[in-house]
Amino acid sequence: MVCADVGGTTVKSALISVGRVRIPQSYKIKKFSCVQTRSGSGFDGVRESVLRAIENVMTEDAADIVAIATAGEVNWDDGTVLRATSSLPGFEGYAFSEDMATALKRRTVVINDACAAAVCEHYFSNRRAESTFVLTLGTGLGSALVTDGKINGDSVKDLELGHRLFVENGYECRCGKKGCLEQYLSATAIKRDAGTCTVKEALTNTGDDKCVQAKSNF
Repeated sequence: MVCADVGGTTVKSALISVGRVRIPQSYKIKKFSCVQTRSGSGFDGVRESVLRAIENVMTEDAADIVAIATAGEVNWDDGTVLRATSSLPGFEGYAFSEDMATALKRRTVVINDACAAAVCEHYFSNRRAESTFVLTLGTGLGSALVTDGKINGDSVKDLELGHRLFVENGYECRCGKKGCLEQYLSATAIKRDAGTCTVKEALTNTGDDKCVQAKSNF
């Protein structure tokens, strides 16, 4: 199968040989690609990036299914983006799954990226927990909860903690509000506070004083 992760900064994709359920070691990445999301180029730029990332790893006998995890609120049943921030311009209301299925001529499933991470952690973890909570830290902050052993819209919840009010009249968020949690807990927040330092330098305390302070804030 082909999988893709659509984030605010990059689109990552992989061709994966599917193994046995609940045995993660039996799944192998055969090809991998990473391209820029190109949010500054608008809807068409992002869509082209998604297609290019997938086509970079697609082969004639790749699989019948393409699985896409994307930032934003996504309808579990039909893969339509219900709400998106400025990192995915023009995606609100976009029939993501339907459009990709037509373009790629493959069955395509699209769900929220944090939900995808939660499902993977729940089903491939050795802990066999009854429920699983996941935070995803990247350009934004994702959060999801799996409440039982079923994979459906009722048991897999996109909690959207990243856009909960955290600081009254705080930093402006990509969603248009101010003070959202992801403006204080994400790679974007670290980059903003770290000045010329990279996120890696901030997290490993290898940069200057401003870099160290960015980690402290985080």
